Amino acid sequence: MSEEGPGVTIIDCEGSAGDPHRGFYFHSGEHSTWVLHGFTIRNGYWYLTNWDRYGGGIFCSGSSPIIEGNVITGNTANVGGGIAGRYASSPTIRGNTITGNHADFRGGGGIYWYFYC
Repeated sequence: MSEEGPGVTIIDCEGSAGDPHRGFYFHSGEHSTWVLHGFTIRNGYWYLTNWDRYGGGIFCSGSSPIIEGNVITGNTANVGGGIAGRYASSPTIRGNTITGNHADFRGGGGIYWYFYC
């Protein structure tokens, strides 16, 4: 949780085709006591060709954190440029600004959810 808010607390992933990075990857059963709040998450790039091609900014797999009050912008992935989820993930997503993200393969430039969510 950022006390300063998304205007000050910026996670710039600086991801690229040659050096892919995403902002956050929730995969260890995180639940509603885990809160991502008050960040700008930008320039994530997760554009791979194998099974792991989801979520340039945030990716949830088997986890359900609270994602609120963030700015999620300028992220790219094959699927779910801004936020993506799969495999029994049910996060609470509220009060975020999600803009200018991109996905080519199955869509979901802003948000994409897949498989048992």
